[in-house]
Amino acid sequence: MAEVFGIIAGAAGLAGLFTTCVDSFQYIRLGQNFGKDYEGCQVKLDVVALRLSRWGVAAGLGRNPYPNPPRCQPLVTATADELKIASRVFSRLLESLKEAKRASEKFKTDAEEDSSAGTEIYDPNTRLEAHFRNLHVTTTDIVARRHQDSANIWQKTKWALYSKTKFDSLVEDVTGYIDTLENLFPVAKEVLERVSLQEVSEISDDESLKMLSNMAGNDDKMLAKAAAEVLAAKGETWKNFEIAGEKSSSIYVGHDYAAGEGNGKPGSTFDTFKIGGSGFTHVGHRYRGVGSAADGVRGPERSG
Repeated sequence: MAEVFGIIAGAAGLAGLFTTCVDSFQYIRLGQNFGKDYEGCQVKLDVVALRLSRWGVAAGLGRNPYPNPPRCQPLVTATADELKIASRVFSRLLESLKEAKRASEKFKTDAEEDSSAGTEIYDPNTRLEAHFRNLHVTTTDIVARRHQDSANIWQKTKWALYSKTKFDSLVEDVTGYIDTLENLFPVAKEVLERVSLQEVSEISDDESLKMLSNMAGNDDKMLAKAAAEVLAAKGETWKNFEIAGEKSSSIYVGHDYAAGEGNGKPGSTFDTFKIGGSGFTHVGHRYRGVGSAADGVRGPERSG
């Protein structure tokens, strides 16, 4: 029978490799060549780093930044062979990052002979629009609270990815490595799901949550699912509408549910409406039931 270890007790070297891999992401920037893809790629890079750090929390290799119960307790055990596999995964992940950095350095060297090759590095704190910046700040803050910088000198200087193709290849590699880790230690799934919900709870802006749910996609299905669940529980938000109907017009804002269709759905928020004109305006959902043409909240007829 294979000897079983608690992953912390049997993985002193593994913890160091893991921390180095996670910390490396904070030094990566994206170059101007990404153009219109820049914001989406930056969030994708942040999501991959967050997912890797989440696995560490579930495995007991990272600190849980959430002080309130229920705390995430390490539930992972591993055989000596499994620890060796995990160590190889982190070594390969680190090599993928170093390879991407070498490609970046080559691009910069070649660009010195080609003035048309752009080498400007974008700063996500100034380049990202509001919702993208919200996601970037939140995710990187969570990762930073889980880990401290490792001592490897190669990663201390910020460097940029300039090629979208190289970026996609790196994200695919890292995502595959994390898949391997999660499949190697499946007992951590319950903790991973709980931690992903805690991560999403730090994002209060609905638009950012919608963006995260859409963009995490295949790179972090667990985070995408958590964001979707939080949005579903909160219900929809209808806001910032300006309505100016004429006397003969009827304007409805909200869903028109058939009998029983809206049962059990979470409530919705209707906020910041500016209504003018003289038409009829209905703000709110309509719930049609037996003997009722339109149940629900009806807005008054506007006469000026």
